Amino acid sequence: MFRALLLLLVALGPLWLVYTFGFWLLIAFVALTAATFVFSTGQARASEATQGGRLTGYHTTEFADF
Repeated sequence: MFRALLLLLVALGPLWLVYTFGFWLLIAFVALTAATFVFSTGQARASEATQGGRLTGYHTTEFADF
């Protein structure tokens, strides 16, 4: 019950802000979300490709040799 209420409040929070402050805030939320996805996934892929998986061992099923 508490989890559902918390999820509802988290989901309705941005909608309340848009209702209060207008359409431009909705555009700002969408831009912030898009920028987060674009920069976080792109940076992670480039980092992993540069390291070749040496630091994490993600490129193989073997253990990393530190």
